[in-house]
Parts: sequence; C-alpha cells; structure tokens
Amino acid sequence: MYGSRTPAFTEEVVGELGEGEEEKPLERSFWAKYWMYLIPLGFILMNAMTQATNMADEPGTGQPGSQTQQAVAGLTIK
Repeated sequence: MYGSRTPAFTEEVVGELGEGEEEKPLERSFWAKYWMYLIPLGFILMNAMTQATNMADEPGTGQPGSQTQQAVAGLTIK
C-alpha cells in the first residue's frame, strides 16, 4: 500500500535539491555552538572567585585543620 507512494516521495525530495547541489549547513555563531560548555565554565569561575574572596576575609589560623586538633586536644576522657 505505502510502497508505491514512498519512491515517488523520495524522487520529489531529491529533485527539489537538484542534481549535484548539496545543501549547505547553517553557519552558527560561537555562542550557539558552545553555550553548553561556557555556562558551566562560568559557574566554575564564579565559584572559584567567591572561594578566593572568602579565604581572604578569614583570619589566618596557621595550618589548615589546626582548629580541629586544638578542639580534640582540649577534650578530656573521664
């Protein structure tokens, strides 16, 4: 039933493009091509800058983890 319609349809589609003419792909902009990579990169950069400014605001306590060592040393076991 559909077998007779399918070849006629494909011939019309091929005939519309013409013999030897190839359809050119659309030229997309840089943002259109790479937006899915640029958005996460922007989030990572903003997170890194926020962490850097937060670390600059904190007073220096010496070595990292020194607070936990002091807290553990202050515990007494009864």
